[in-house]
Amino acid sequence: MRGKLINFNLDQLRKEVLLAMEKNVFNITIWDSAFNASPIFKEVCKMITEVDKDKLLNLECFVQADLIDEESAMLMKESGFRSVEVGLQSADTRVLTNVNRSMDLSRFIQGVRFLEKAGIKVKTDVIVGLPGDSLETFEKTMKFISENRLDPILFHLSLGYGTSLRKRAGEFCMALQQLSALLCSGEQHHDPE
Repeated sequence: MRGKLINFNLDQLRKEVLLAMEKNVFNITIWDSAFNASPIFKEVCKMITEVDKDKLLNLECFVQADLIDEESAMLMKESGFRSVEVGLQSADTRVLTNVNRSMDLSRFIQGVRFLEKAGIKVKTDVIVGLPGDSLETFEKTMKFISENRLDPILFHLSLGYGTSLRKRAGEFCMALQQLSALLCSGEQHHDPE
């Protein structure tokens, strides 16, 4: 379990999609890293298909690729999903273990292929600087990306407030950068001439 999941309210979501369409908003992103892990994932897709009879919506979301099967991919395509982001983060099992993630990489690739076969564009998220990450583990991840013809998006590690990783930063000897403090202090920084 990666954390507590809260279900979408299907009636509220229906109202929001209808309102967006009434206001001529047809590009919708669902910001939920566990969208397809929701017990009502299929009902959400079916509801969107029912509401968007003219196929006007252009949807995107984040999904867990290792949970995607052929039926889920086709259901997403039918409901208007054109692109998704999948969170690989790293292809190194030790790095993933440090952030309490486990992933079957073959299931991950299989899920990506189901999405691609359905005609959904897939971007793969990679996070640089996770606990235990090194040049060697990063190269391993990029080799995995290359060998499997994935389309990567690279992110630097960000320790969000309230996250378990931020609370465990000392365990991994991670130091937080306080860039916002410099920006807010009004100090002027100049390069030496």
